[in-house]
Amino acid sequence: MFAALSLTTIVGLLIAGSVATARALQRSARAERADVALSMDADDALVRVLANLHALGLDDTPLGQRRAIPVAVDNARAVASVSVTRLPAGVLWLVSDVSGIGADEGHRRANLVVRFPSILPRGGGAIVARGDVELASDVSITAETDTESDCEDPLGAVVAVAPGAKSAVPDTSLVSIRPEASDSATYLLTGRQLSALIRTGRFDHVRGDTTITGGAFDGILIVDGSLTISGPFTATGLLVARGPIVAGGGVAIIGSVRSFAESSIGKLAIKFSGASIRYSRCAVERALRRALDAHAVRQRSWSEIF
Repeated sequence: MFAALSLTTIVGLLIAGSVATARALQRSARAERADVALSMDADDALVRVLANLHALGLDDTPLGQRRAIPVAVDNARAVASVSVTRLPAGVLWLVSDVSGIGADEGHRRANLVVRFPSILPRGGGAIVARGDVELASDVSITAETDTESDCEDPLGAVVAVAPGAKSAVPDTSLVSIRPEASDSATYLLTGRQLSALIRTGRFDHVRGDTTITGGAFDGILIVDGSLTISGPFTATGLLVARGPIVAGGGVAIIGSVRSFAESSIGKLAIKFSGASIRYSRCAVERALRRALDAHAVRQRSWSEIF
């Protein structure tokens, strides 16, 4: 009798242990599936935000400020968001945060660092010219005062001309002889620079001479010939021409204007009257971020596993 009862007890314990083990294995498998799904959702959220960077306006995120964006993922049992912080040197730090709902409760975070390509040399000026420059007495040149630390320019509001070029400027203290004013890279005219811009197509490119009679512009304008601005016109960003630039009649520019035209007898690279130019490296950098695609810096990414 005692042996039979003992055997029954042992069998009962074995059955209970088997059931508990089976349930534990099921819970473990379910948790593992949920963990894999959440990890995939975290990566998916990063990819979705990166693919819509410009549509979400993340190229204009203020430096150092975190912006949280809710993201819809394919997993209906998860809630996801991505926080984006812009860092110096064209870097964006993306962190996705995903939480499971109900039986799939869990939490995952993943990080991704992306960078906008740096295609324009630092420095520059309100006006940059390879050839001669003439500014009328009613031309105002100032510098942006509200700048972020990553786009400060120690040169400030200058008229930068190449060595050998002449300048007729009311305030001669603004003129700076700069070797980079002879470099085509300063004017976004190298093959690498044009290839990066053409790849996205988010800039304005005029194949020959052009005349602007009024309106407003925000971004990057590259003119393969001469540029004439003859009416009230407001521009923010970067204006570049291979030929001369002549402007007057109520022109206001925030950013930088540049001419790659060579010096020649009786022909100026830049001639301005009735214009105001507020040099802003920040406006130029912002226009570049809008025009270019950010690429992941994979070796600096991480994800939490717990």
